[in-house]
Amino acid sequence: LMVAVFLGLHLARLRLPALQALFEASAYVPQAVTWQGVLLGPAFHNHWFHLLGDQLSLYVFGALCEIILGPALFWLVAGAGLWLSNPLTQLAYWPWLKAYWPAAYAHFAAEGDYGSSNAVFALVGAYCALLRRKGWLLLPFSVYGAFICYARQSLIALHHPLSLALGYGLIALLLRHRK
Repeated sequence: LMVAVFLGLHLARLRLPALQALFEASAYVPQAVTWQGVLLGPAFHNHWFHLLGDQLSLYVFGALCEIILGPALFWLVAGAGLWLSNPLTQLAYWPWLKAYWPAAYAHFAAEGDYGSSNAVFALVGAYCALLRRKGWLLLPFSVYGAFICYARQSLIALHHPLSLALGYGLIALLLRHRK
């Protein structure tokens, strides 16, 4: 369902000027957080490559997680990744950057973010919490999350490893309470 919605939104925004305007107003920007940036920014994508990469990963890891965890936990983890990761990233890094690296703080504050990769990383983290040998999946996704930050020269992209930890932590906490 999520994949269909995100693909449909991308196609519709290319055809409808009103939806394109909503897309442009929906980036998550730390210095000017809006409800559109928090709620709608994760549903929009910058370009086809971004959209298809996120949706393929979401389809694979989302299907695995939904089968194993059930629909309620799937939506909890995906929703936490989609809607909490950017605000949590801002809360975690904003004070440190402002105090110790003002130039990076200014760059971080003005960055805009779109996309559902936050949900993908949270679902991968949740899936890893269920594995006996977690490293084979956690390590490459952690390295990939760091690479995205470097390649895009983006500090807000630190939401990728934070989302991975968020999904992992949610399921690890639930598994601990079930024992």
